[in-house]
Amino acid sequence: MTENRHRSHGNAQAAESRLSQEQHHVDGLELTAVWSEASDSAAGADRSLVGRAGRFGYAVATALVIVIAVAFIYEVIARFLFNSPSGFVNQFSAYGAALIAFLGAAGTLAHNGHVAVDVLVQKLSPKAQAGLAIVTEAFSVLLLLVVTVIAFGVVMEFWESGYRAFSTSVSFPEYLPQIAMPVGLVLLTMQQMRHFIGSVHRYRAYLK
Repeated sequence: MTENRHRSHGNAQAAESRLSQEQHHVDGLELTAVWSEASDSAAGADRSLVGRAGRFGYAVATALVIVIAVAFIYEVIARFLFNSPSGFVNQFSAYGAALIAFLGAAGTLAHNGHVAVDVLVQKLSPKAQAGLAIVTEAFSVLLLLVVTVIAFGVVMEFWESGYRAFSTSVSFPEYLPQIAMPVGLVLLTMQQMRHFIGSVHRYRAYLK
């Protein structure tokens, strides 16, 4: 009978341990969902300068996707049906792709739209997840600041050199499309700073 009681007690402890692990996992998932929902809601209702600028850049990037698609359709028709290629669509599309990436980055971050691998993060406690978020957000801000300074330097170098981009029919100063790099990075850095501040507030909430 004593052995049965020990066995029952052991089974109860094992069941309690499994329940605790499952609850821990659910809490982590719920926390992530709440963070994501809150971020999406804030991004959609954000009336600050950073939020508006991010949405404007995102809208421009979206419009460029449509314009590039139309330009490629035009180029295919002109080249293969009329044997009269434009001579600028390839160059325009190359610059447009870069503009899309830099101008749309801040708006995408506002909605947590960037790719994230959180398989290991989900195994941490909600408090540990909040603490880790502070570290990663801070590192991201520092990295973006460095890259932004470098991007400004590249634009200034091309501006001072007067270098011009050429295609078969269009010529323009090379620094003009490159301006999107520092502009987009500034917006992305400011949005990343807001995420960092939000992570600090979330972690402080666990300390209360």
